[in-house]
Amino acid sequence: MYAGKIVEQAPVNPLFEAPLHPYTQGLMAAIPKMDRPVPANRRLQAISGIVPSLYELTTACAFRSRCNFQFERCSEEPPIFEAGPERSVRCWRHE
Repeated sequence: MYAGKIVEQAPVNPLFEAPLHPYTQGLMAAIPKMDRPVPANRRLQAISGIVPSLYELTTACAFRSRCNFQFERCSEEPPIFEAGPERSVRCWRHE
């Protein structure tokens, strides 16, 4: 979920193996890898930007200002698209 809306649904293994939504991808990239040490000069990956205020949401995609893949269509809120067996994602890239 992001900004109070479901952005991706999938069984656990497919979700962790290949997240589809940019927010889910960012969350997965931020998970520390416990099987290998993190160099002292390297920080965990973070999602850029600031979470939108729930009082100021627009009719655009709520993740748009933080997304590395945004394009013109993201000015509209995407519906949830079917993305495979038991998978769905709220992102125009999967239209």
